Amino acid sequence: MKKERLLKMKILGKHTIHLIENIVKDTLAPPEDLTIAEWADKYRVLSRESAAEAGKWETDRTPYMKAIFDCVTDSITKSITIMSSAQVGKTELLLNILGRYMHLDPCPILFVQPTVDDAKSFSKERVEPMLRDTKILKTLVDKVNKRETGTVQEKMFPGGYVRFVGANSPSGLASRPIKITLLDEVDRFPLSAKKEGDPVKLAERRTNNFYDSKKIRVSTPTDDATSKIQLLYLAGSQEEWSLPCPYCGEYQALEFEQLKYQDLVEPEFECKFCGESAVESEWKKCGQTNGKWIAKFPKEKENRSFHLNALASPWVSWKEIIAEYLNVKDDDFQYKTFINTVLGKTFTVNLDSAMDYEAIYETREDYGAELHDNVVILTAGVDVQDNRLEVEVVGWGYGYESYGIIYRDFPGDPGKEEVWLKLDAFLRKNLNIKMVSL
Repeated sequence: MKKERLLKMKILGKHTIHLIENIVKDTLAPPEDLTIAEWADKYRVLSRESAAEAGKWETDRTPYMKAIFDCVTDSITKSITIMSSAQVGKTELLLNILGRYMHLDPCPILFVQPTVDDAKSFSKERVEPMLRDTKILKTLVDKVNKRETGTVQEKMFPGGYVRFVGANSPSGLASRPIKITLLDEVDRFPLSAKKEGDPVKLAERRTNNFYDSKKIRVSTPTDDATSKIQLLYLAGSQEEWSLPCPYCGEYQALEFEQLKYQDLVEPEFECKFCGESAVESEWKKCGQTNGKWIAKFPKEKENRSFHLNALASPWVSWKEIIAEYLNVKDDDFQYKTFINTVLGKTFTVNLDSAMDYEAIYETREDYGAELHDNVVILTAGVDVQDNRLEVEVVGWGYGYESYGIIYRDFPGDPGKEEVWLKLDAFLRKNLNIKMVSL
């Protein structure tokens, strides 16, 4: 019996020592030195709910992401801007950045979506499946959640947290210091977070306390006149994804204008340098692993910016892109969507073609009286200024047709009765319509 007891104690002792060794190893061992691409290739699992190709992540599937991943962890780079089309994997790019920081460099992270509802949906539909299926992240989150309760908008992990907020919520963009900001679909952000100002600046101002902070902005662009992501892109290195010509080997950006399709079974891309054309499979014969980013301003290392369109996507063929173009090119609204979501460019409204000023001018009508015969009701709007009152009288007819009747201003101090008496007398004035003989 004593021998059996001693044997059991020895076995238990070995297990205890082994357990202690593992705890010490996990606690004291330095974190793995992995780039984001290396981390994703080793640990990331794409969830079936949101990925067309569920399963283990492979960076080689989207080789244009590798350089972007690398500059996120480059000590020189402070901000990264990606202006891109849809269907190039930009959401998965953000999730890989998030996952790597959660695991290897835990810190406070802010993830901003256009609205609070968008932030909640993104957390539920994209982040929670990633945390469930990527085992190393599930382990981290589970450790904390045994002691604390995470929420839809805040996920805790050892050494940090990620907060999901809407750009329309000033409270979500204020207060706590943040090391990493991830801004998704920037062009859908409101111009101002209520009365607080530009949500991009509000969010990124919170990184000031961290010398090694990172600001990542991603979006499909919208209109040229209002696009935030285009301004951020133009302020950076302005890099374009480029492939070598199958004939002369010269690198060039994948520009839609170089695609030739008339009288061809399959679209061909024409080289800018040698003039030769080749089909998509020839240009991408190495799976784009021979591609590279070419910067307009290569010395701009702190503020890297990238432009990417659907011609680089492994999920959309050039043939499909041409088919969509032919289907929408004569419809202004659908063509705008094509420019934004396929070419990853802003849309510029051609005012000369959109509005014929001379034609509008010719619609003037002299109706020979103060009021048009169609007017059945009058409204007056008064704008109170510091030193005057401005009033406009508008006539309304059937079918909400409106007529500008009178514009008048009344100088005076709005704090005194005199100017208001003048306005009152004006509003009581009778206006004439043209007499119609019966």
